[in-house]
Amino acid sequence: MSARRNLIRLITFAGPTAYRLLRKYGPEIRQALQDNPKLVDAVKERVFNAASSSRGKGRAHQLSERIKVLREQVVYLYGTANSPQVARQAKRWRTELDSIEKSAALLNAMSNKKRFQTKRNLQTRLDDLSQQILQMTLADHIEDAELIED
Repeated sequence: MSARRNLIRLITFAGPTAYRLLRKYGPEIRQALQDNPKLVDAVKERVFNAASSSRGKGRAHQLSERIKVLREQVVYLYGTANSPQVARQAKRWRTELDSIEKSAALLNAMSNKKRFQTKRNLQTRLDDLSQQILQMTLADHIEDAELIED
């Protein structure tokens, strides 16, 4: 029961990405959580870090903080990649994050109207990347738990 409650809390905090993962990997996640209680803490920490990076603080600082958190996740995924596809995807995400960071640095040189539009576009790109990276991170934790079981 406790594992199910923790899973529900995690889903409500992580949102639609976690819901899609739960629908796809639900039984495997539940079994992995029951077999490996430390996995719950590791997953919670990663999800809360990723999700909380978009809250609080000023908008300019918010973009750089989100990029920093996502970059940490990408480095983690690259370092623990179980396949060449995961490593290639992590490299693509790192390149995309670098591009967003360079674009964000130019915001102060824009007019207010253009800055608002560009910032909104950058935030949308970061939201999309966040979902993809979070999905891959959770899938990686599930795979690791399955390897531990075997």
